[in-house]
Amino acid sequence: MPRFIKALNVALVAFLPMLLMAENLIFYAGAPPLSYAEKGRPLGLYFDIVTAVFDDMGVQYELSAVPFKRALLHAYEGKGIVVGIYKTKERSEKLDYSNSFYDSKVVLFVRNKHTLPFSSITDLTGKTIATKVGWSYGSEFDRARGRSEFQAIDGEAEQNFRLVMTGRRDAFIDNQISGITTLRKMGITDKIRILPHPVNVGSHYLGVKKNTHSKLIKRFNQHLKTLKSEGRYEDILSNYL
Repeated sequence: MPRFIKALNVALVAFLPMLLMAENLIFYAGAPPLSYAEKGRPLGLYFDIVTAVFDDMGVQYELSAVPFKRALLHAYEGKGIVVGIYKTKERSEKLDYSNSFYDSKVVLFVRNKHTLPFSSITDLTGKTIATKVGWSYGSEFDRARGRSEFQAIDGEAEQNFRLVMTGRRDAFIDNQISGITTLRKMGITDKIRILPHPVNVGSHYLGVKKNTHSKLIKRFNQHLKTLKSEGRYEDILSNYL
């Protein structure tokens, strides 16, 4: 066998375990600037934070970007680590979580001339609220939604804003940074306002099938703490403010 072929075989044998050990980081598309994709490549705040931590850990990883429900299903099935989800009772029965790598404010967006006093979930009783497919907005909102205290209708972000502007929805609930980014893209920042009282301040986690990645999650938490203590975490956030 020629020498270069032998060398190639040796290299492949050495590299194969790294491929087999690579973690699949599953990002979901459609939530810019937090988590989205361009030409199939994940981008956004979640990507920047989580890959920085994994790089510090020295852990090999593969990347995928899929719709949110599919990302969650893949994690349930043990096919990878879903990035940037809330904790819910249902999910906690199937997933283990990292520490929160990002805490975000969830707010209500309303059209400028619309009056909607809001200080608690009970103020939404009888209202029609635009939501995004598959999203949780905190346990209090989710419970009230389950009791049908208000009507929550799923849609895409831009569609939801249009429905708010035409009065077909009383409000659109979304992450504040995501919503503002969509408003700027649509050029309607002068037509929509944010209610001052947040619906929820939500923590975002890595989620992985139960009892499969306890050591990795522990290491992630340690390196995330270091990223913050060194000031690099704030440097990443500053790109999105």
